[in-house]
Amino acid sequence: MSQLPRYESYKDSGVQWLGEIPSHWAIVRLDQGCEIVRGNTGFSKADLLEEGQYVALQYGKTYKVDEINNTFSSYVNEEFYKLSQIAMYGDTVLISTSETIEDLGHSCFYARQDIGLIGGEQFLLKVNQEEQLGKYLYYLSKAFSGYLRKYATGTKVYRFNTDHLKKIYIPQIPFNEQKVIADFLDKRLAQVDALIAKQETLLEKLAEQRVALISHAVTKGLNPDVEMKESGISWFKQIPKSWDVKQLKFVITKIQTGSTPPSAVPEYYSNDDIVWYGPADFTDENYILNESVKKISALALEDKVVKPMPKGSIMMIGIGATLGKVAITNVDCTTNQQINSLIPIEDVNAKYLMYQLNSLRDIVKLLSSASTLGIINQEKTKCLKIIVPSLNDQNEIVEFLDKELNEISAVKKSVEQTINKLKEYRSTLITQVVTGKIDVRNLKVN
Repeated sequence: MSQLPRYESYKDSGVQWLGEIPSHWAIVRLDQGCEIVRGNTGFSKADLLEEGQYVALQYGKTYKVDEINNTFSSYVNEEFYKLSQIAMYGDTVLISTSETIEDLGHSCFYARQDIGLIGGEQFLLKVNQEEQLGKYLYYLSKAFSGYLRKYATGTKVYRFNTDHLKKIYIPQIPFNEQKVIADFLDKRLAQVDALIAKQETLLEKLAEQRVALISHAVTKGLNPDVEMKESGISWFKQIPKSWDVKQLKFVITKIQTGSTPPSAVPEYYSNDDIVWYGPADFTDENYILNESVKKISALALEDKVVKPMPKGSIMMIGIGATLGKVAITNVDCTTNQQINSLIPIEDVNAKYLMYQLNSLRDIVKLLSSASTLGIINQEKTKCLKIIVPSLNDQNEIVEFLDKELNEISAVKKSVEQTINKLKEYRSTLITQVVTGKIDVRNLKVN
């Protein structure tokens, strides 16, 4: 980026986040360069319509996107038109409240031709179409969002207000130059976004490959020429002839549901001595658990308000959105009530059983007892039907999967690094261009 052209001459802007700017640019306060409008009405699910004249700009959607387009398909009625602030093509929506500091000040461009109505926790930046180009201001908002966060108030929930926005100074530049900058960024960022999309597609394929690899290994084995037989179970169909199908209860010595120490006894949480697993500790990739997000004190163990499980135990989430996720603990531990812990018999490789149970996640969801919040109790867990090869076959499958999954993880890590670099380049390019560090007036995007 250092090889890209700069303007002929610069001057100090006197603004911290801008630094030096081209000599022919001026500086104005944000509220002098555009109209700042605060959202004053929130929309509940009951207010939303499938069809209508006014697009509902819900906080829960705007903070996730960079452009408000036809993917916004919820509407509100005339009543909200009278109460809400109106967004039109060229406006920028700013997120003014967030539980994470990184999302505070996120902006998205209103690219629709119809009218949008903003809900609460959002601001509108509305331009004077004759002096300010909406798309340039949108890109500018991406550049000053980091500086805006320095004004954030709150601890668990961060926010800024109108007065904070009025402390932001922005460049005032010729309208034609704004258009050149916006057009350049539109084209260049479209190329970058296409590269990011390709990498994200690759991540999806790697995730699918991981699932397919595990499923095939634990149901078909590693020998493609092995004689097969009917399993008698619809989701397994055929399995190697020498393998057995058993209920889980016949291959484990113990199943235990965890618990949560009473919050009325703060001493149970005063010292972070004991690993205490919950669903937050499970991922789609790492099947080995070590540290836990939350810990409890040894006193909780001494008072028997939690029960210990040894290293090598299998952990299965038994409730909620991540129902059926499975991992194996690499340390002695405890768990909360959302986790069912298993100890396999000697003739079963714990890691093989963990992989086998991971392949049954969709089945676990089908067997769960609640329509919205899935739950599988100990009895249903013990009745799960699994495939049991010989211990030698189990060991070979574990060795194979460990190796293959490590290779997939390495590729995934490389792809994620590429995505992060592209996103960093994207952010830096926007800032460098809209603040005049790069002169794009004569640059063409191939």
